[in-house]
Amino acid sequence: MGPGGPHPSVLADIRADIGAYVRKNGLGAGPFELSRNREIRVCVTPCIYACGMLKERDIRILEFEGSWWLYPGPKDRAIQEYLRLSASRYYQALRRLMDDPAALEHAPLTVRRLRRQRTQRLEQIAARIRGGDSAG
Repeated sequence: MGPGGPHPSVLADIRADIGAYVRKNGLGAGPFELSRNREIRVCVTPCIYACGMLKERDIRILEFEGSWWLYPGPKDRAIQEYLRLSASRYYQALRRLMDDPAALEHAPLTVRRLRRQRTQRLEQIAARIRGGDSAG
């Protein structure tokens, strides 16, 4: 690494890898940036809702996520039984709700926990990438 930081092509490769991972796993609502010291920052795009209110389904999803361990059996089965959603639809809705201000207002502890987990996953990815650069 030179005095000005990593070569721009290395940063472009890292951004592409992280972007693919973020899109594949639904970890962010919008674009992200990689700062000079290689910290990932997800740039959350504002949610566009006509009335700013949560739908009944969204409220049920947030309440379920806040207490799913109280349900018997595996989480995927509980999602199907209590919400009548497939696991993939549930997680898609949950990722969307993480960046919804109305969801934060309705279930702040759950939304903050989900955001914290997302940030930790992104930091782990960045750490793996940084470790890969020093070896190569």
